[in-house]
Amino acid sequence: MRAPAIPHNEVERLQALKELNLLDNAVSYLFDDAVELAAQICGCPIAVVTLVDLDRQWFACKTGLDVDETSREVSFCGHTILTHELMIVPDARVDSRFRDNPIVTGEPYVIFYAGAPLVTPEGHALGSLCVIDHEPRYLSERQVRSLERLAKFVTNQMELRRATLRTEKRALEEIALQENRSNQLVALGQDLKLSLESLIECANRIHDSVEDEGLSSTVGALRHSALSLSQISDHLVVGDLKALSSSKLQLSKFTPLEPIASALGAYTADMANRNIELTVDVDPDIDCR
Repeated sequence: MRAPAIPHNEVERLQALKELNLLDNAVSYLFDDAVELAAQICGCPIAVVTLVDLDRQWFACKTGLDVDETSREVSFCGHTILTHELMIVPDARVDSRFRDNPIVTGEPYVIFYAGAPLVTPEGHALGSLCVIDHEPRYLSERQVRSLERLAKFVTNQMELRRATLRTEKRALEEIALQENRSNQLVALGQDLKLSLESLIECANRIHDSVEDEGLSSTVGALRHSALSLSQISDHLVVGDLKALSSSKLQLSKFTPLEPIASALGAYTADMANRNIELTVDVDPDIDCR
């Protein structure tokens, strides 16, 4: 018996197989029609869609066969994926590669084998669509063409599944990204709210106690700006994006608050991604006394 060699692109091939998430999954419905048609067209009692894993061949869909997998070492399909062409073994009992193979000399008695490789657009042969008989035989040209076409159909089903899984993955990543952005906005709102509450309380005390008109005006401007900014922080804390999108931040012309406005600008990109436009105005004429 000759164990199948390892393809030159084995690492990439196994990665492509893993991306399909087919191994050990109940996905036979994807290939039922192809397997049934292959058995009928070729007149064979057994037809199988096999996937060649690291050290085994797993049967994704089968008819006429009871086992779910065999070792890769004894597999016929391990040989099929090496050439990317249909492999036909008319009588395994006289083929030096298989004549003493345990699945030839014993159950399931693979005497005739024909396998069409399942090759991705990137050139990775993941397995095969094969038909098996317990007696030696040949396939007609029509049967050969039909088996090859059915193998392409199976490959197309796999690629459709791959595309679907990639789309789902991107969607989940986008959801996670949006949730992370939402958490960042809420955290910003919480930090702002705590700071502003202390600032407003302090401004109120100063405004009520000072007699100097200039200082009172300055403190009043500070309080007005803090109250305006506090409304924005409330929307952020509760995640009210609708209210946030219509908010207009109005700051009086008071230099210490300008860095706060600049800090909010760091979140402009995240807000823009959510169709939120935050307008910051510095009003030089407002009277906050």
